[in-house]
Amino acid sequence: MHGIFWSVVGAVIFRGLALLSSIAVARFLGKETFGELGIVQSTLVMLQVFAGLGLGLTTTKYVAEFRAKDPLKAGRIIACSSLAVGISSAMIASALFFLAPWLTAGTLSAPHLSEFLRIGILAVFFGSVSAVQIGGLSGLEAFRAITYANFISGMVSFPITICPAYYFGLRGAVWGLVASLAVNCLLNHMVLHGVLRREGVRLALTASREEWKLLFAFSVPALLSSALFAPANWLCNAMLVNQPNGYAALGAFTAADKWRHLLIFLPSSLSSAVLPMLSNLHGMDNPRAYEKIFRTNLLLNLALVSVPAFLLMSFSEKAMSVYGLDFATAWPALAILSASAVFMTLNNVLGQVLVSTGRIWTRFAFDLLLAASLLSTSFWLIPLYAECGMAAANLVAYLFTAVLVLLLVKSRNFYLA
Repeated sequence: MHGIFWSVVGAVIFRGLALLSSIAVARFLGKETFGELGIVQSTLVMLQVFAGLGLGLTTTKYVAEFRAKDPLKAGRIIACSSLAVGISSAMIASALFFLAPWLTAGTLSAPHLSEFLRIGILAVFFGSVSAVQIGGLSGLEAFRAITYANFISGMVSFPITICPAYYFGLRGAVWGLVASLAVNCLLNHMVLHGVLRREGVRLALTASREEWKLLFAFSVPALLSSALFAPANWLCNAMLVNQPNGYAALGAFTAADKWRHLLIFLPSSLSSAVLPMLSNLHGMDNPRAYEKIFRTNLLLNLALVSVPAFLLMSFSEKAMSVYGLDFATAWPALAILSASAVFMTLNNVLGQVLVSTGRIWTRFAFDLLLAASLLSTSFWLIPLYAECGMAAANLVAYLFTAVLVLLLVKSRNFYLA
């Protein structure tokens, strides 16, 4: 409960300020330009996934597992993960610099966006490094420290995201994104090193061949899982922007999706606290405590997402209108995405069973199914219903995958393994 409390406090602050800043930026930019910002962010998020090598989740898993029985090993895992992500981020950022004109002209039908993708190169680096830092802090169950970093980062990022967008439009919004990620990365670095000193964990790049193999044996399927969904989501965005009035439609979908992120922030916060606990209990071979935490987490997540989702569906038109009157007509997309948040949360909670018990390839198989479902339904629905079709594709994909993961976990009783 201590971990959950601090995770929720941090998420409330961070997500709340992020939603307010997105509303302000959308009002400054308008629906079409907000859609251009959405595709830039989607592209950068996809590249962050590849640059991160799946090591954020890997760090959480193994730091949680070894922090008590082998703290030196936990320190080596954090150090080696950080080094690997730093190198990969530099390589991905360099590739983006040269490929941006081809990507924006050919796939996104917006050559002028290449400048903004190049600005976002730094966001790839800061976002990827931050994922490993948060992974280390979560593995150490330093949730109060994460809350402190989120609070300061949210307070600082709020003005540096809004003000540049107001004065400099899309260029200012992208620079604001880079600046906010830089602040977050710096704060995470400071907080992580403080926690490591307190816990007596020393960073060292002296990992053995076996430890490197351990890291990448888990991170490869973790990366593949992320590398399936992020590009699939990006391809759906690309499909949407190539429709008539596509960037305006993506602007409306992006605004609706910000509300969905608000819906799932409490469940996501619980998950960030519970995954290291489950990994630690699995490592200590304590199935009884594992089962109790899993069941409690499942019930809490469903309760916390279902009621707000129903309320947001009921007031979806009013919720969309806060972005501006031209966004209000996209209320059906928000209603559909609100329903999808329930199955998104269920998929995430059940997936933690697979991750914490080391069945990462099984998790990968379900993510492959999720990506395939999303792409196939989007290909059919987006040309017919634009942003509403993309929202419906999300609902179908998450519902289908969540039901199958539930059936597997229930039949195999993984959380008692």
